[in-house]
Amino acid sequence: MVERANSRDVLRFRVAFVAFVFIELHQNRPMFDLSLFRKPSFSGVSLGTFAVGGGMFALMPYLTLYLQNDLGYSPLGGGLRLLPMTILTFAVPFIFRSPISTLPPGAVLGGGIAISAAGIAALLAVGPNSGWTVLIPGMLLSGLGIGIANPAIARVGLGVVPPERSGMASGLSNTFRIGGLATGLRRSAPCSSNESRLRCRRVSARAPARSAGLSPRRASRRPLTANQRSPTRPRRLRSGLRTIFVIGAVLVALGAVAAACLVRSKDFHSATRSAPAPEPAPVTTERA
Repeated sequence: MVERANSRDVLRFRVAFVAFVFIELHQNRPMFDLSLFRKPSFSGVSLGTFAVGGGMFALMPYLTLYLQNDLGYSPLGGGLRLLPMTILTFAVPFIFRSPISTLPPGAVLGGGIAISAAGIAALLAVGPNSGWTVLIPGMLLSGLGIGIANPAIARVGLGVVPPERSGMASGLSNTFRIGGLATGLRRSAPCSSNESRLRCRRVSARAPARSAGLSPRRASRRPLTANQRSPTRPRRLRSGLRTIFVIGAVLVALGAVAAACLVRSKDFHSATRSAPAPEPAPVTTERA
């Protein structure tokens, strides 16, 4: 019954999407100007943004579940262990702003997204007895890549459209990012196919806590060792995580290829347009 309801939701979404595109194509002042996608650069940055949202940012909830439900960290402890990626995401644009601005925008955007794909691939080192430190190389690479890609997305997305369309371009960029995130969350579920969707969503740390002989309160303060972890659900969680990492790495890598191939420097609008030279004033001679 749940599967049937989900199928109806997907059908409604498709019908609504087709109707939205049809209406926007016949508007004099559309909210979603599809003519912007005639430029390969705008299509490339949009595909890259969608891939980053669906392949990179959609991983964060599952990494949080891994840190809390499998390794037994508290919400605060799990969040602190994600700082290697978060700090680099904010620090890299400030540190490398000057040298990056001199490089071709397509190479910067594609390179940043490709580094993120390598970071997701590095997260595949997660194993049955691994701790949170195994995530550090992947988080560092992902943070570096996102720190490079985020400013490039804004630079390309606003630079290849006319100045009067910059507000719409910014909104479309955010739409593609959130759309990719929603798609990645829907298509990625770290549970077995035999479990119901409702049971997959009811993720709790009490199962590993009971298997370790700990109360939920103590489990939230104390990480579990490899011998204390639940052998059933955490095993499925790790297996699902690896599948999600593979899908995310492939999706982000495809976004990097699209960005590198489609973003072109000649599509950028110059900041200052050369105004036509003023005509010389007519020379008049005074009569004595």
